Amino acid sequence: MKKLLLLICLVIGSFSVNAQLSCSESIVLTASGEYTIAEVVGENPTGVCFGDEVDINDEPMQSVWYSYTAATDGIISIVTDGTTDTSISILTGTCDALVCYDNTGVNGGSSLSTEVQADVTYYITFDSYFSAEGFSFDFQIGTCAAPTAVNAPTQVTFTSATLNWEKAPGNPLGYEILYGPIDFAVEEGVSATTLTNSVSLTGLNPSGNYDYYIRSSCGDSEKGIWI
Repeated sequence: MKKLLLLICLVIGSFSVNAQLSCSESIVLTASGEYTIAEVVGENPTGVCFGDEVDINDEPMQSVWYSYTAATDGIISIVTDGTTDTSISILTGTCDALVCYDNTGVNGGSSLSTEVQADVTYYITFDSYFSAEGFSFDFQIGTCAAPTAVNAPTQVTFTSATLNWEKAPGNPLGYEILYGPIDFAVEEGVSATTLTNSVSLTGLNPSGNYDYYIRSSCGDSEKGIWI
């Protein structure tokens, strides 16, 4: 087996809007869906979640800004499409006194789920440390959070592998997994379930490469987004 890959998420709805240049001009998110960023350009909140002032090309760091004010207690999940390396930061406070609430790393396809409280405004930024090229991201409002990170498969043999991920906030009842050959159609994937944050796959094709998706399960009718 050469590799197993985490790829795109599934979404309902699509929005093409451009984030604004600063905290005070952030685009307000009010609904779940897919949002498109044309390019990463705007004021960077240096020193709040990340301390970098310049990108890998020694150019000034840039960020794009969104904001979300929670109507009720719940969870928000953000998953980028993986076409551009970026970092996600979630900030709270006022625009002149921001504090870091949550963040994730700089790997392409960054994902982040975090608990939110009613009537609190959360500022979401994506930075240009590796690239200022545009990308899209899936934003979901709900109560069933996605895993916070997907780790590299372990115990990989010619016909088996163990998938591992970080537990989702809120302690879901379990997780669902779909896997199949590279670029497989989701409806044609092989399904698996687990109560923990890992699952062992067996009977794999010795010469095959695989993609897989993971989502949280919080009940029969309440599922998280696929990541």
